[in-house]
Amino acid sequence: MSPSQSPLAAGVVPSSSPSSSQSTPLPSTSQLATFEPSIPYSQVSTPDASETPASSDLVPTADPADMPKLKKSISIQDQSTRLPLRRILVIYVGIGIALMVSFIDQTSVSTASPVIGTALDGSDSISWVGTAFFVANCALHLVYGRLSDIFGRKQMLQIAVFFLAFGNLLCGFAKTPVQLYIFRAISGMGGGGINGIAMVIVSDIVPLKDRGKYQGFISAACSTGSAIGPFLGGGLSSAGQWRWVFWVTTILGVICIIMDHFILPLKPVTGSVRKKLAQIDYLGIFLSVAGTVLLLVPISGGGSTFAWDSAVVIALLVVGSLCMIAFVLCQWKFARLPILPLRLFKERTTAVVMFQSFFIGMTYYGNIYYVPQYFQYIKGYSSLISGAWVLAYTFPGAFWGIASGFYISKTNHYKRVIIIGGILWTLSQGLQILWGPDTNIGEVIGVLEINTIGVGFLLQTTLVAALNTSAAPDRAVVTSGRNFFRTMGGAFGLAIANAVYNNVVSSQLQLLPFTDAQRTALLTSALDTLDTLSSSEKRMATEVLADGLRKVYIMFTVIAGTTLVCAFFIQEVVFRRDSPELEAERRRAKGLPEKDAEEGQGQSAPSGGEIIEGGPLPAEGPADLVGGELVENHLDEKEEDEKERQRDRLTSVEEVVGDDEKGVNVERRDSPASVSPTSTLAGVPLETDEVGREPSIKKAESG
Repeated sequence: MSPSQSPLAAGVVPSSSPSSSQSTPLPSTSQLATFEPSIPYSQVSTPDASETPASSDLVPTADPADMPKLKKSISIQDQSTRLPLRRILVIYVGIGIALMVSFIDQTSVSTASPVIGTALDGSDSISWVGTAFFVANCALHLVYGRLSDIFGRKQMLQIAVFFLAFGNLLCGFAKTPVQLYIFRAISGMGGGGINGIAMVIVSDIVPLKDRGKYQGFISAACSTGSAIGPFLGGGLSSAGQWRWVFWVTTILGVICIIMDHFILPLKPVTGSVRKKLAQIDYLGIFLSVAGTVLLLVPISGGGSTFAWDSAVVIALLVVGSLCMIAFVLCQWKFARLPILPLRLFKERTTAVVMFQSFFIGMTYYGNIYYVPQYFQYIKGYSSLISGAWVLAYTFPGAFWGIASGFYISKTNHYKRVIIIGGILWTLSQGLQILWGPDTNIGEVIGVLEINTIGVGFLLQTTLVAALNTSAAPDRAVVTSGRNFFRTMGGAFGLAIANAVYNNVVSSQLQLLPFTDAQRTALLTSALDTLDTLSSSEKRMATEVLADGLRKVYIMFTVIAGTTLVCAFFIQEVVFRRDSPELEAERRRAKGLPEKDAEEGQGQSAPSGGEIIEGGPLPAEGPADLVGGELVENHLDEKEEDEKERQRDRLTSVEEVVGDDEKGVNVERRDSPASVSPTSTLAGVPLETDEVGREPSIKKAESG
C-alpha cells in the first residue's frame, strides 16, 4: 500500500499546590473507624511528629437538612495481589496467549490485505480494513481501563478477546468491502482492550520495581505473534484461503478465552451487577468514543478517501472536536467515576508522560509504516524480505525492554533510562535522514538497532514512571490514558507524515519527464509502478521517493527530540512499598513468617499535585473515590468491625446528593471525646479553631 492511502492500514492542567503550607494532621485510627474515610488524597499530608490530636468534649453531629450536599462515594476494590512465582508464571501464560492472538491478528491481516481487496473487488479502499480496526481500537482504550476497575480484569480481558474473535468470525463471511470494514471495527473493539488490560494485570500482581524481571514473557508473546502473523497471512492468502486468515484467529481466540477462565486466578470484584452498572460513566464513554471516531475517520481518510477541504472532513472534525470538549467538561464536572479523571494531570510526571506518549506514538507508529516503505520502494525488496528485515530489528526490542527493567529493579532509577532512551531514539531518527538508494543495508540495520534500544528503554519505563507517581487505584486509568494518547499520537503523526510525503513527491514528480498517469500511479501504488519503468526512469523515481521519505524522517527526528525534552521534566520518586495486607500476602506466597509491615520510611508521595521527597507514600491498598477524588482507605477487617460499633454510638447522618454547602450543628456529649483538629463527618473534612469552637467545612475537590 502506498503512503497516499491511509497509513493506519498498516497496522494541562497546571499543577496545583495546597493553599496553605500548614500540615493537616490525619485522623486517628479510632476516628477512621467512626467516620467514613473521605479526605481527598490531594489534601492529605504527613503529620508532623510534634502534632498531637487535641482533646475536646465536642462531637460533631448534623441535621441532614443542614448538611452540605455531597456526591455519593464510589468504592474501587483493590485487585492487587501477591502470588507464588509458579502462579505468577501461570498468569503470564494466560496474558501472553491473549497478546499473541492479538498480534497474530494484526500482522496477518495486514499482510493479506492486498489479496483480500482483490477478492472482494475493493482494492481502491482496502486500506480501511486497517483503518476501521485502528479507529475502534483507539476509541475504546479509555473505556476498558475503568470498566476493568468495575467488573474485574479477568472478565474484561475475556470480553476483549471475545470481541476480537467474534469480529474475525464475521470477517471470514464478508461478501462486500463495506461488510468487511464494519466487522473489522468489531475486532478492533476487542483489540483496544487486550494490550491495555494485560499491562494493568501485570501491575496488579508484580510490584513496579520488579516489573522488568517478568517483562520478557510479555515481550516474547508479542514478538512471537508478530513473527507468526505475516507468514500465516501470506501463506493462506497466497493459497486462495484468505477467509481462514480470520477464522484461524477466531479459533485461537476461543481457546484463549477458555484457558484464561481457568488459569487466571485474579481477585474478583464483588458486588451486584446492578450496582456495578450504576457506576459506569455512560455519558463520558459516549462522548469519548464519538469524539475519537469522528476525529480519526477524517484524519485517516483525508487526502486519500476524502479531500481535506471537503464538507465531510470539515464537519466530522468540527463535531468530533466539540465532542472531545464536552468529554473534558463531563469528566471535570459531572462524572462520579470518570474514565479519565482530570486530577491525574495535577501530578507533573503523569501529565508529562501523557503528553510525551502522544509524541512517542507519532514517531513509533510512523516508523512501523514508513520503514517497510524504504525497504520496498528504495531498496527494491519484496514484501516478504522487507518483513524479515523489520522483524530482525524489532525482535531485539524485547531484550532491551527486559534489560532496562532489570536495571530499574536493581538501582531503583528509571528517569535516566528514559533519558538515555530518548537520546538513542532521537539519534537513530536523525541517522535515518541519511538513508538513500545507495545506503548499505548493514548501515540501515545498525541505525534500526539503535532505534530499537531507544524504544525498548522508553515504552514500558515511561508507564512505570506514571504509575509510580499515581495512587494504586488509578493504575487502570493511568495505563489506559497512556495508551489512548499514544494511539491518538500515532493517528495524527501518520496523517501529517502522509501529507508531507505526498506534497514532496508530487511537487518533484512534476519536474520529471513522467506522464500524469505515471505520476498518479507513483503516489498511489508505487511498488507496482516502479516495475513498469525503464532503469533510468526507475532511478529518477526512486530518488524522488527517497527524498519524500527523507522529509518524513526529518519530521520524526524533531518529534523524537520533543520526547527527549519531556523526559527531563519527569520526577523520579522512590518506589512505593506494598500495603501491610499485600506484604503479608507476599510473605505467605514465599513461605516466610508474617511480620508487622514497616510504615513508609524514605518513600515519596504525590500530594496536591506535588512530589514530597522522602515522605511516606501511601501503600498499595483499597481506596474510595468521592466525586472522582481519590481517598486512601487503610482499614482492615478488625478496624471495620470497630468502625461499625462506634458508628452506633454516634448520631447518624444521612448522605444527600448535590453541591450546596450549608451549616453543621455541633452537639455536646456528656462524655468528652478526643477529636483531632481535622475530623471527618459524613465525608466532609471538618476543621476546628484553636479552642474547638465552630467547625468549618472543608469541601472536597471534585474531579
